[in-house]
Amino acid sequence: MKLTIIKSNVDKILSSIENKEEVINITAIKCNLDNIPNVLDFPNLKVLDLSYNNISSLENLPNSIEYLNLQHNQIEYFEDLEFPPSLVYLNFNGNKASNKIQYRSKLIKQIKKTCREFKYLDNVPIKLRYAEMPININKFDKIMDFTYEMFGEDF
Repeated sequence: MKLTIIKSNVDKILSSIENKEEVINITAIKCNLDNIPNVLDFPNLKVLDLSYNNISSLENLPNSIEYLNLQHNQIEYFEDLEFPPSLVYLNFNGNKASNKIQYRSKLIKQIKKTCREFKYLDNVPIKLRYAEMPININKFDKIMDFTYEMFGEDF
């Protein structure tokens, strides 16, 4: 089952759901959320879309999430964020952190440490390119970002 909540009280709606194990997709757009609602009691939740809110941290994020849309929130830093190991897709565009230099490659590198199946960032497929090289390439960070490259879907 898919729940779509727009400009409404998310906590009230989620707490009223009786068959929580049937919910696999929750979308809560423009609901003025300051944090991630407690969706941990939805055991089969795979898709969580919390775009266009005021979220600034990832507390309460369930480990079962494969698709996470956090675009246009208020997340300033991603360096200390923890993502669920099941994560395959993340839309992070429009957050304050997405304006940082080399945001894409740094975020991908961080996520790939714990999310082995991670494949998409901001609607663009990723492919690991040089990140696992045994040499230190940090000195090149200011010159060019070649940690990851975007490719087609066949990887």
